[in-house]
Amino acid sequence: MKKNAEVLILLGQSNAVGHAIPMAEKDMIRHPLSHVFGLSRTQNQLLYPEHLCFSGYTSANMNLGEDQDHTYSLANCLAAQWEQIAERDSEMPDLYLIQIAIGAQGIGPGFMWNPEYPEQMTPGKLGTVNISLYPFTKRILSLLKPSFDQLGISYHILGVHWRGSEEDTAAAPPETEIPLLRPIYRQLFDMLRLSLGEMPKTVLYQIEYGTKIDARTDVDPALMRRNKDAINQMFYDFSREIPSISLFHPFSLSLYRPDLPKTWGIFSAEDGVHYSGAANAEIATKIIAEWMCNR
Repeated sequence: MKKNAEVLILLGQSNAVGHAIPMAEKDMIRHPLSHVFGLSRTQNQLLYPEHLCFSGYTSANMNLGEDQDHTYSLANCLAAQWEQIAERDSEMPDLYLIQIAIGAQGIGPGFMWNPEYPEQMTPGKLGTVNISLYPFTKRILSLLKPSFDQLGISYHILGVHWRGSEEDTAAAPPETEIPLLRPIYRQLFDMLRLSLGEMPKTVLYQIEYGTKIDARTDVDPALMRRNKDAINQMFYDFSREIPSISLFHPFSLSLYRPDLPKTWGIFSAEDGVHYSGAANAEIATKIIAEWMCNR
């Protein structure tokens, strides 16, 4: 009899990494979990791996993109909560997490998520890592079914969570940027469908910033806000055109504070851009609650 499993795929840039949100020592997952599994960089960070090697989940070495460990990423928060429930509920299936993310990498021309980015596989930390993320992700996802078949596991894709395009907001005016991005996203969605054998439930995270970005001098905050709104509209259009695509808006969190515009109560006090650990924990709770309602 095949064992059942749920699979969550987390893709994107720094907000999919959990950038600069270090975990407290007590929350770090140093010992491999029993009910949650992931793909370690050590065994799986090859441009064209032949098979997937899952292992007990830890909060280090499990992002197949950049090397930045023990952060309050959505993946780490979800793993901890899922394990806690599974220890009490024998009918809870195991969870398999696939995380591929590198900070500051959009999907537009010149970025590592762009399908035309030259094939590269240089591991490392942010600033050193250089990976052609599109073909790498395509390969990893295409190996999911044969790898589970070999393990004798029946699986269901809980969802693909896309936290990307923040970097695209600083690239060019929306009149130029959106016509470039729209067909690239279509190509990304086609890749997900073909690699996984189905169009998975895909969650596009709408982009928001705290007013703390207004102090930055390395980017044009006004341009970022214009592009943010245009990209969010594009995401909305995709959600209307493709039934399996839905949106997540950070202001839907209970943590949202309209009276705290620097962070909205959601983002890091350091930069007003990256989800806080509390925000990622609440999103993880929402994912599990939704799964529980539909199990």
